[in-house]
Amino acid sequence: MAAGKNRILVLGRIQATNYGDVVIADCCAHILNRIIDSENKGFFKFKKIPHVKLANVNKLQKKIVKSNVTNFDKIVFPGGGINSMKVTDALLARLDTGRQLWYYFNAIGIHPERHYEKLAVNIETILNDRRVRQVTTRGDLSMAKEYITAQKPYPIEWIVDPAIWTNEVYGVEKKPDSDLIGIGPIRPEIFNEQDKSVSVDEVYSMYERLLAEADKRGYHWKLFCNGTEPDFAFAKELLQRFGYNEAEHLVRKPENARQLVEDIAEFKGVIAARFHANIISTSLSIPSVALVWNVKMRGFSELIGCQDRYIEGMDKLLDADFLLDKLETAMKEGYDAEKIRHEKDRAYRTLENIVKDK
Repeated sequence: MAAGKNRILVLGRIQATNYGDVVIADCCAHILNRIIDSENKGFFKFKKIPHVKLANVNKLQKKIVKSNVTNFDKIVFPGGGINSMKVTDALLARLDTGRQLWYYFNAIGIHPERHYEKLAVNIETILNDRRVRQVTTRGDLSMAKEYITAQKPYPIEWIVDPAIWTNEVYGVEKKPDSDLIGIGPIRPEIFNEQDKSVSVDEVYSMYERLLAEADKRGYHWKLFCNGTEPDFAFAKELLQRFGYNEAEHLVRKPENARQLVEDIAEFKGVIAARFHANIISTSLSIPSVALVWNVKMRGFSELIGCQDRYIEGMDKLLDADFLLDKLETAMKEGYDAEKIRHEKDRAYRTLENIVKDK
């Protein structure tokens, strides 16, 4: 590859209706562009990314594969998707194009409970390809190291999700002096899909108790979602079932990633089940408590030093007093800004590797 070439294609879930996935791709692309554009003073304007192009990883048309071969030198896959057969099949198809493109996997989610034999074979084949120059994970570092036996120019690292840069990338700050609490429900079946011992009725009960306790403590609160229709429909159902007014207690369904970020910026504190609702809150310095349904949430909490705010187990999730006590403590303590900056800088360096790799 010729020195100085940095025509980079970021393949993310840019058409997802869960806008957390879109935020991942946006943040990765914009940070890469900032690194390339070394003359830029401060942060770039939103969507001004002349060096980097975003494309949808789930679109497998041959013309996209062909344009990758013709127009780009480096391909970056940020965040989620590696645990999907559809995505890994797509990646294998791209690797089979034959051109000496270089590939980078940034903060991918490697989680052992999602992997079965065929998927594991796909992941191992992809990550050991000689054209894959760097792999970083937001998930299970030990499993990533088991998969990758081929020598890479850069070591495998465990890093924070790119969405940690949300406030800089979107230029959004939290609302000062807000008294509004955001509660982000997730469709109830998802807890059961991850843990068969958890019933849908228990999830309804969890939210019923949480809303009742929020009322008891005199909180001004609203339900919000990351953009998916099932989550929004569930939020509306919760309000109807438990006798709350939508106009008073429901945030609009966001139509794009920026709207999601702007909605979360209105809150003083957040209790949410969606992973990226918590990451976006962290980036905006809004204390959050996570209702954990998937092990992928543990790693981020450890890296930012907030393990006690990421709540697992239905015994604790059904304890509304416990959850709101956690939120109140979080709002008093805030975040360890130095620790978060350290992790952001460490992850930033792995993106610099992509730009500097010759």
